Amino acid sequence: MSILTCSKRGISLVEVMIATFLLAVGILALLAMQPMSWKTAGRSNLLGTAAGILHQELTNNELDIMRLTSDETLPDDGPITTTVYASGEAAPQTDDTAFTVETTRTDNGDGSCTVSITVTAPDNKSISESIIATRQQPFSP
Repeated sequence: MSILTCSKRGISLVEVMIATFLLAVGILALLAMQPMSWKTAGRSNLLGTAAGILHQELTNNELDIMRLTSDETLPDDGPITTTVYASGEAAPQTDDTAFTVETTRTDNGDGSCTVSITVTAPDNKSISESIIATRQQPFSP
């Protein structure tokens, strides 16, 4: 014979109602956070795309400056504003996002050039970065 007694009553209706109530409260709390998570995901997507565009623009400008020959002058442009699409195409595609890119090149006078780029997303959040690029010295055998 067993010392422990076993209750064969099961789960009462009150316990089921309490469990259902707690489950409903938990699900409603998760649903209340859903709009905020969609907004955050959208912002992070825009910021990630803007960072990719910023990196590409910095690389392109650096390569342009490195390719200059010794008789060419370093570009000293005022702010140039262009529109770049998230798709990377010249014309907007279906559901494409436009980013504003402002590029400023400044000749440092020592053969180097400072390139500053600011990328602004449609929600008016922007990221920026600067680099100093120098000409590539010609190769002589």
